[in-house]
Amino acid sequence: PDASAFVFHAKEHDGRHRIGLQTLEIRATRRFIGPSDTGIPYTTPYPSPDGRHVAYTARVDGTAQVFVMRIDGTHPQQVTHGNEPSMFPAWSPIGHRLVVVRGDPTSRDAPAGRLVVLPLTTSAA
Repeated sequence: PDASAFVFHAKEHDGRHRIGLQTLEIRATRRFIGPSDTGIPYTTPYPSPDGRHVAYTARVDGTAQVFVMRIDGTHPQQVTHGNEPSMFPAWSPIGHRLVVVRGDPTSRDAPAGRLVVLPLTTSAA
């Protein structure tokens, strides 16, 4: 919220997909937060409106799912479940809900997806 830092997706030289956090200070170094490899090229980290959490996509048993973690990378919580992929999370303006795409809009065979609003519990938000 104070625009002093940003989160981003990075693909490392070894092919790992990671979430980074970097301040806007001169010569700031990036640091990686969360999983060492999300297993998915569209991790799409999205910070909460209060800047305390990040929603992102990671692969679980081969399926894209949405997680929320603290901005320091601790306490990751899976907020979507099932065999259908969920991805591209975005926070509501006050941060009590996430909207995600459920389905697979990136499929080459039959792209499909719908928006789903997820209420968050106090432990995830």
